[in-house]
Amino acid sequence: QLGVEECGFLNDSEKIRKYKNGAKDNVAWCGSFVSWCYGAGQGGNNSKTFGYDISSMSIRKKAEAAGCYSPKSSGYTPQVGDIMVLQYPRKGGGHVGIVVAVNKDGTFETIEGNYNNGVRQVHRLKDTSNLHGFVRMNDWLQA
Repeated sequence: QLGVEECGFLNDSEKIRKYKNGAKDNVAWCGSFVSWCYGAGQGGNNSKTFGYDISSMSIRKKAEAAGCYSPKSSGYTPQVGDIMVLQYPRKGGGHVGIVVAVNKDGTFETIEGNYNNGVRQVHRLKDTSNLHGFVRMNDWLQA
């Protein structure tokens, strides 16, 4: 899915609509992308974990309620398959991406929807100020 792009800056394109269950609106789609990916990996149904959710903060809250969330302050080392959660207090929202690699130097790689208006692989630092924590998807899927 790398390379999927928005048309302009409207958080929308024909390819992005599949992540948003066909909704055509001007809403950030990182949560939709992560939901779609986990749904695709579970035969089109993500009901075992957080379901389909467009909100990064709602995904985080569901993971916290399920006991499958580790805040940055816990010192948790992300695992491949985890969901990275960023929080932007001034904006009142956040961003999510799927961890696809963990590097020996403490950095990690993610695949993120709605990053620079597309689906991108991003190199992340664990000490970034906006990093809130990680949804431990491997734990959640095994529960």
